[in-house]
Amino acid sequence: MLGQMAANATRRFSVMTPFVDEDGAERIVSLFQATRPGVARELVVRDGLPAALASKAGELKALGVAVYDFRIPRPDRPENETFHAKVVRVDDSECYAGSSNMTRWSFAYSLELGFHVRGAAAAKVCRLLDAVIAVSALTPYP
Repeated sequence: MLGQMAANATRRFSVMTPFVDEDGAERIVSLFQATRPGVARELVVRDGLPAALASKAGELKALGVAVYDFRIPRPDRPENETFHAKVVRVDDSECYAGSSNMTRWSFAYSLELGFHVRGAAAAKVCRLLDAVIAVSALTPYP
């Protein structure tokens, strides 16, 4: 389903995931490769570009993927506020929101649950994702 979503994008395609391994990095690159030319490509991660994705930095850069790092310093604690959400967005009208990380374990072994939504529900998820991107740091490629 995620591959078909990527192929359907006409303006914007976004992936938000906190955990990525080598298998997930391959999946993410494949998803962005499946989008049409001219589609804005966005990736939201946490705590910098994960090592598995850093090894794909050249491919992501060539595809024009903007990588955002969502973490907000907490004044009351030494930790950052971050996220655990997993979202894939197509334009502003279709989203997947679920529990699956971009890892081999999530795709091959875990029982995961996700929802594919369109219309008003998707618009709400898109607004949330836009808010996350607005306060995230654009991550430079290594």
